[in-house]
Amino acid sequence: MANAPTDRPTSEDLPKSDSAARGVAVWMVIAGAFGAVFLGTLTAWLVRDQLHIGCGVGPPGSEGAGSWTCRDGIGYLWVAVTLGGMTVAVTIVGGFIAGRMRNERVARTALVVLAGTSLWWVLAWTWHGSSELVMSVPPGTQSIDYWIASVLPAAIVCGTGILAAIVGLVFRGAGARILLSAGAIAVLAGTVLQPGLAISTLPAAGLLAVAAVRVPRRR
Repeated sequence: MANAPTDRPTSEDLPKSDSAARGVAVWMVIAGAFGAVFLGTLTAWLVRDQLHIGCGVGPPGSEGAGSWTCRDGIGYLWVAVTLGGMTVAVTIVGGFIAGRMRNERVARTALVVLAGTSLWWVLAWTWHGSSELVMSVPPGTQSIDYWIASVLPAAIVCGTGILAAIVGLVFRGAGARILLSAGAIAVLAGTVLQPGLAISTLPAAGLLAVAAVRVPRRR
């Protein structure tokens, strides 16, 4: 007796579908890294021109009163090493998780944790730099005020995205995909608010998008 036709995928179909999803996920991680490199020059603009890290303002009565004096460009190479190094690490680890880790739930959790780490790194570093590495500020001003004005709004939006992604780990199916995708979109929105964070936020957004892709669909 012939077997009845069925629309359900065979055991041979499932690995192919899983492999294709992981391949797409790897390219999404790479895309986030390329975006970070492309917009990475804006990090120097944030650090030097908005947060004034490594800069000082001339005191009243001096020749440069009220004007900012900063290090030369070479003096900011350590910024590229500190933040860029994290981006490289996130890309390598994220690519491995996206392409090689087969347990979907563990992979999504690891990707969200990695995205949160990338975001935390740039926010913590800029906070530290703004509070400790600004040489002098105008009277009546605190150096951290520049971080609050320039970074805090984007930090709140990006943080909300990470929180949505964490909640998404509790759900399955469409609910998980929606929350993880919303998290990625929120991090992208935070990047628009402060493009100088893109060196770390774009890889984070890519990882959250990958986590959404790695949510299994009902078969």
